[in-house]
Amino acid sequence: MYTTKRRSVVKAVTWMTLSTLTGFILIYVLTNELTTALSFAGINFVLKTVLYYLHERGWDVFIWGKITKEEL
Repeated sequence: MYTTKRRSVVKAVTWMTLSTLTGFILIYVLTNELTTALSFAGINFVLKTVLYYLHERGWDVFIWGKITKEEL
C-alpha cells in the first residue's frame, strides 16, 4: 500500500484551503481588519501547506495502522 505524492499535495491543499478560510473569517470577525486577516491567510496557507505535506509524507513511511484489502 502506497500513497502517491500527488495525493498528499491535493490533501494538503484542500485541507489548508478550508482551514485558511476558517482562520481568515475568524480573524476578520475578531479584528475587523481586512489587511490583517488577508496577511494571516496568505502566510498561514503557504507555511502550513508545506508542513502538512511533509507530515503526510513522513507518516506514509510507517506501515503501522495500514491494512491491505486482503486483511479486511
